[in-house]
Amino acid sequence: MDLFKAQHPAVAAVCASADDIPLPDAFFDHVVSQFGIEYAPAAADEAARVLRHGGSVAFLMHLKNGAIWDECRANRDALGGVRDSGALPAFIRLVEESLALREGRGSRDAFEQADRDLAPCVKAMEAVLEAHGKAIGGGLVFRTYADIAHMYRKMNAFEPAEVIAWAEKVEAAMAAWRERMQSMLDAVLDETALGAWRDRLTAGGLSMDEPARLALGEPARDGAWILRGKKVSR
Repeated sequence: MDLFKAQHPAVAAVCASADDIPLPDAFFDHVVSQFGIEYAPAAADEAARVLRHGGSVAFLMHLKNGAIWDECRANRDALGGVRDSGALPAFIRLVEESLALREGRGSRDAFEQADRDLAPCVKAMEAVLEAHGKAIGGGLVFRTYADIAHMYRKMNAFEPAEVIAWAEKVEAAMAAWRERMQSMLDAVLDETALGAWRDRLTAGGLSMDEPARLALGEPARDGAWILRGKKVSR
C-alpha cells in the first residue's frame, strides 16, 4: 500500500479483503479485475453491492485448460520436481561436510558420502529441465542448476555460510512460487464454475453478457475468460 501511494499519490486506495469491502453500497461506477477476483467467490456479492445503478463490471478470469493454466501447471510440476529431487538439501549437506572437513571436525568419508548422495539428486534435476526446458520457472530452475554446478566445481573458493544461505533462499523462493501456481490452479474456472459466478452477479442485480474467451500467444490459444455486465437494479 505504501508503494502504491508513493507511485500514485492522487489516487485513493483501500486495502481490504475482496469479500468484505469496507465501503458503502452503490459506491463505484465500475468494478474491474484482472486475474484476482476469482480467488474469492464471495467477492461476486461485494462487486454487485458496491456498484451503482448503470455501472459495469469487467473481469478477466483464469480459464481451466487454457494457455495460462497450462503454463502454471508446468511451473508447479517443475518446481515440485526440483523439490522432490532433494538437490538443494543435498547440496547444503555437501557444503556443510566440506566446512566440517576444513575445520577438522568432519571426516573424508562423510564428505564423500554427501558427494555421492548429491549425484542422483542432480540427475533428477536434469530430468526436470529435460522435461520442461530451461525457461521453466522463469529460468530459476536452470539458473539454480547452473549455480550448483559452478559452486560444486569451485567449492573452496566460496564462503560455506554464504552458499548455504543462498541455497536456503532459493529453496524458499521455489516453494513460494509453487504455492502461487497451485493457488491459481485451485481458483481456475471451468464453464460450470463461471456459470456460478454469473448467477451470483445476476442475483445482485446485474445483467450479464455471455462469457467470451481471450486468445493469447502464438499460435493463439484460449487463455482467459472475459466476463462483463451492467447493474440494472438498485
